Amino acid sequence: MEKVAQAAEQFALNDYSRALMHGDTMTEAEHRSVVAQLSAFTGLSPQYLEQTNLRIDIDRFDKELLREQRRTVGRLDGRFIGIDKDAAGETAEYDPSYAAIFGEYTAVLNDYIRRSLKFESDLPYEIISLKVNGPAVLVFFRSDLF
Repeated sequence: MEKVAQAAEQFALNDYSRALMHGDTMTEAEHRSVVAQLSAFTGLSPQYLEQTNLRIDIDRFDKELLREQRRTVGRLDGRFIGIDKDAAGETAEYDPSYAAIFGEYTAVLNDYIRRSLKFESDLPYEIISLKVNGPAVLVFFRSDLF
C-alpha cells in the first residue's frame, strides 16, 4: 500500500502536474500515458478523464467512481458508500461518511469539552451549523434526505 501511495505522489508531483500545465501541447503518447496512469490511481475510466480534461473535482469524483453500481463514495471517508435517488446527477446528494459519523463525533466532542476541559455551557456543540457556516452547509448536508 505504501508503494502505491508513493507512486501516486510521484505521479501527481511530476507527470500529472506537467500534463495539467502543458495541456494541449502534450504529445499524443504523453497524453495517453497520463490518462492511463490517472485512471489506474483514481479508478475513474479513461473516457471520463478525457471528458474532464484530466481535471477531477472532488464532488464529481464522489459521484462518478461507483456510478455504474449506482453508489456514491464518502467525501470525508471513502470507505463509506451511499445511494442517491438520482444516479445520473453530477454530484452526490449527501456524504455517506458524514452521515455515519455525525452523531458519534458530536457526542464524543461534547463529552470531551465538558468532562476533560471542564467547559460548561448549555449550548450544544454542532458539528456543522447553519448559524456558523450558512448556505455552504446546505450543499453538504441536505435535511430533506434524513
